[in-house]
Amino acid sequence: MDVLTLAAINLLLGIAIFFSTIRLALSQPDHLYWRWFAGCGAALTINSLCGLLFYQQTPPHVMLQLVANVATISLHCCLLFGVGQLVRQPQNYQWLLLPISVALLHTLPELQQNLQLRLLVCFAAIILLNGLTLKILLPTCRQSGRFAFQLLSATLMFNLLQLAVRWLLYLLEALPWLSFTPPVFVHQLGFFCLTIMAALTLASFLTLLVEQQQQSLQTQAHTDALTGLLNRHQLEHKIQALLNQCNRQQQSVALLVLDIDYFKRVNDHFGHSCGDLVLQAVAGTIRTNCRDYDLQFRLGGEEFLICLANTDDQQTQQKAEQLRQAISQLHLHQAHWPAGLQITASIGWTIAAGQPHVQSLLEQADAALYRAKQQGRDVVISHSTLATC
Repeated sequence: MDVLTLAAINLLLGIAIFFSTIRLALSQPDHLYWRWFAGCGAALTINSLCGLLFYQQTPPHVMLQLVANVATISLHCCLLFGVGQLVRQPQNYQWLLLPISVALLHTLPELQQNLQLRLLVCFAAIILLNGLTLKILLPTCRQSGRFAFQLLSATLMFNLLQLAVRWLLYLLEALPWLSFTPPVFVHQLGFFCLTIMAALTLASFLTLLVEQQQQSLQTQAHTDALTGLLNRHQLEHKIQALLNQCNRQQQSVALLVLDIDYFKRVNDHFGHSCGDLVLQAVAGTIRTNCRDYDLQFRLGGEEFLICLANTDDQQTQQKAEQLRQAISQLHLHQAHWPAGLQITASIGWTIAAGQPHVQSLLEQADAALYRAKQQGRDVVISHSTLATC
């Protein structure tokens, strides 16, 4: 395959990367990495256009190679910043000076008259950027196991390997005491390797998008749309897994069932939109007062379930009281709270030691909640106290 054909393919790949990622950047403004990935597509497009023009001019203008080289370095610079945003390790913006520095170096007579020297400078900059990108990507790749990260890591490794080999060959050619000249195909290999990298990068971006959509669908299936808490879909499975884990570590597990008192009156007197606001506020209070690894469910309607790992009776009682008080004070801290609206919650809880069945624990917590409602609501009742009440 000749150089012009490869440059044309790279141009199409650059356009494909740019338009696919710029659309995502506009539809997902909070995900800044799509903007950087769109920059990769724009830089590849510019590089490919310069390549097409370069080999159609006799002699080729030195400015075309300057723009092509700066565009190539900008591509890898955008990839570095995009991956940094993707894995939440933003990079220092000083690396944006690298394409500018290379452009300034191209104005030196020594570089304008020496193709090997220009290639050595550009390859060194790209190897540096690819190495930095791979350094921040590999830990996330190992932890997440996502195929998109694995594919992008493999792409960077391939690019680093071929660049290192070609950089070494050009270095040998630049040494004055050696009469070494790389084969002609080494120059053509650059366009071919750029084509492979561009295709793999585009595949990585598309794979990332597919994985994100699958994760979003899975989250929607397991999450309550109104409150953001887990729903009943995998309640028994998740609680049983936590029970098994805590049983192996000889730790107890507490289940709390929380019910908003007289919630129907809220909908009747203030409207369903206000009822939704109350549910969201209560869910936010539960999240704020629980640890990240505590399981938090909306069972349906105005009822919530909280599963606490490694807590004893005293700690569970304190947590339940803390939640009850925080909910009763929502009207003091929530913005846009309707005047005259004050809510309370009743809580029943139980402690699991050993490995009981999930359904029996839920029944115990429900029995404690029922007793809390009998005692006038806005109280916390433990299942262990029912026999003495």
